[in-house]
Amino acid sequence: MRSKALKKTVSMFLTGIMFTAAVPAASMINSDALQIPDKKGEYDYELWSERDSDSVSMTNGENGTFSCSWNNAHNCLFRAGKKFSGNTKWDSLNGIEVTYDVDYQPNGNSYLCVYGWTKDPLVEYYIVDNYGTWRPPTGGAPSSQEQQRKGTITVDGATYEVYAGTHHGPSIIQGVEDFNQYWSVREGGSKRSKGSINVAAHFKAWEGFGMKMGSLYEVALNVEGYESSGKATVNKNVLTIGDGVKVEPDNPVEPDDNGAFITNDFDKSTGDWQGRGSAKVSSDSKNYYAGGSSMFVSGRKDKWNGAEISLPSGAFIAGGTYSFSAAVLQKSGTATDMKMTLQYSTGTTTEYKEIALVGAKSGQWTKLENSSYTIPSDASNLILYIEAPDNLTDFYVDNFTAAVKGNKSDIKTGNGTVEGGGDITVDPTDPPANRARGDYNGDNSVDVFDLVLARRAIVNYMAGSAQPNLYAADVDGSGSFEINDVVLLSKFLMGQIKTFPKAQVTTTTSSKPEQQTTTTSKQQYSGDYMAQIANDMKTNAPSGFNQKRGGVDYGKLDTVTYFSKDGNCQKKMCVILPAGYDKSKKYPVLYCLHGIGGNETSMPGMGVQTMLGNMLADGACEPMIIVCPNMMTGQGNGMGFDAESMRKYDLVREDIENSIMPYMEQNYSVKTGRENTAITGFSLGGREALYTGITRSQYYGYVGSACAAPGIFKTRDYIMEHEGSLKSESELTPSTMPYLILVSAAANDSVVGTYPQDYHNVLTKNNVEHLWNMIPQGDHGNATVEPHLYNFMRYIFKAS
Repeated sequence: MRSKALKKTVSMFLTGIMFTAAVPAASMINSDALQIPDKKGEYDYELWSERDSDSVSMTNGENGTFSCSWNNAHNCLFRAGKKFSGNTKWDSLNGIEVTYDVDYQPNGNSYLCVYGWTKDPLVEYYIVDNYGTWRPPTGGAPSSQEQQRKGTITVDGATYEVYAGTHHGPSIIQGVEDFNQYWSVREGGSKRSKGSINVAAHFKAWEGFGMKMGSLYEVALNVEGYESSGKATVNKNVLTIGDGVKVEPDNPVEPDDNGAFITNDFDKSTGDWQGRGSAKVSSDSKNYYAGGSSMFVSGRKDKWNGAEISLPSGAFIAGGTYSFSAAVLQKSGTATDMKMTLQYSTGTTTEYKEIALVGAKSGQWTKLENSSYTIPSDASNLILYIEAPDNLTDFYVDNFTAAVKGNKSDIKTGNGTVEGGGDITVDPTDPPANRARGDYNGDNSVDVFDLVLARRAIVNYMAGSAQPNLYAADVDGSGSFEINDVVLLSKFLMGQIKTFPKAQVTTTTSSKPEQQTTTTSKQQYSGDYMAQIANDMKTNAPSGFNQKRGGVDYGKLDTVTYFSKDGNCQKKMCVILPAGYDKSKKYPVLYCLHGIGGNETSMPGMGVQTMLGNMLADGACEPMIIVCPNMMTGQGNGMGFDAESMRKYDLVREDIENSIMPYMEQNYSVKTGRENTAITGFSLGGREALYTGITRSQYYGYVGSACAAPGIFKTRDYIMEHEGSLKSESELTPSTMPYLILVSAAANDSVVGTYPQDYHNVLTKNNVEHLWNMIPQGDHGNATVEPHLYNFMRYIFKAS
């Protein structure tokens, strides 16, 4: 049984000894380099400069703190952390975290990062949270070769781009040589100089990209300068190693006389709050709950973006119960949810747990509170954040309190000041009695002027503007603003219909009369299905979409073996059963195809089972069975970039029809028919899904594709000559039109380039109706797959 590693936590105190370039080097990496190591308590310190003549200095404090400066230096590093023997595997430590606070003032090219080395293989690694004028390693890191972007990962609530390559230079081994170099670089819009870095989560993600990590030699907080000047003061540098030994904080924090650990009235500043993701925080003096200002959260590009604050470990203990409350305001024009969430680490993973959720009317200060929230017993690295999980609206926060259990705030929904005390926006879901559906301009009549406004509104709304007055805009009574509302308004004005449909909203009352809730009945679609859902395509999945949540049933995954008639061999596939799978019921089936070199485990590995479980728990999709086959049909090399291998991949079309579908009907409780069958895939799987779904449209009512690889038509890419699954572009036309064809692509896909756009253009030329969704922040990986599957799974098996 592996013993638990001791969890070591240390805090800050800045004193120490000055080291400068005038001090003789303790050891040399090459003949011109300066290397000054030091050991104080638990921490190993080091100043390293590639040229010993450069003006560099470092003052070491206690507990990992230090200050440093450099002036026109060539290449220098200042760091404090821990050095290992070189025989320690990172995943044997059960968690590595660095919590830091740095006054970072670069003047030119510089990085603030977690830095270190591994042996066997020899790797120099960087986890960059902030940088100066140059964003590493884009454009090629200094002296680096073959830096390759691997994709993006989400760690600690932020997106990092991952790169790998080789570097020729000084290393921890004597002399100059070639070695691996790995990078995680935080998105520029979310650069920071304080926070926590879950180092082990980055290591785990790198290995998932095939970036092998060796035995640990070093983990350190690092300030680096390259051909630049600058200075930094590290006020806090806490290295935590271990997975569960509870350590009482060195300096426990006591609540104030009102029982509060943290209070923010935002009257003077935003305090320790920071923007999350692309969001920015600032003070606002026109909208506030009390006092004279609130915190304004703006610039949100993703729904998980918002405002965050780190919870100090001295006050908030894993397993403890606390009260959290705030006043929140949003002015999107429609009611939307506001949410308070805890982000925390457990070993090598980042978890998310809801603290409080409230439906907030537009233009009304609303209380967001949980007075008895228990922090998970295995949690560390606590970050609380506030977001609008279903809307990209700006919002405001005031009177935040984090306190002892049971400490309820006196915030009252509806109080407070909006726009300096001016008119408060009326919730559009609560219309005046004389307001008619379709009356966009509010003149108490429905006419052609309303149609002009409706057409303009749908264009703006699809481009990302706020939803218009929902009651007036929701002509078909579905509960949302869609292109079908504009179509019905036009038909009404032309006399083709006499009345609008009845609203599909029902009200249910709980056993307590005062607790009334409103629920929307399941949407029923008819006619042009894609036109009706087009405006609801998202470019981001909800926050935590691919993260497991407490209390959610993620169903069951079966790995089965069947005989492939077309491959003349035994093959495996994964069958994902939904939560509550019942053999007495029948379920529609989604076939989900992997990329080149993958197999039946690849799409489950990208989180498909987790995504399905979360969507079912949220009521966002139909219960379904997901089948993940191995596409290679016949004997062959899964990574074979040659015509023969591609033909065997193409055979998955016949394999599903002739072997997998019969197997599923014999062994599982499935619905049959194209209205109950969908297919989608990623990369090569995206290509095969398009090829299969459209050329066999008699079997598939729903077809999706993410980051589709080349090869449906004859072409030459940077890897091989593709002979083409189809001989002409005109053949990419369905014999029976699917209810839904969704083609998703990343704005910058370094792997498949513009081939998804080419397929989109061919479908357009062939007059094949489809939805085209470009993901601005996407990559050739989960950053595109997740929004694609979120959109696709929400709308499959729902057309009537």
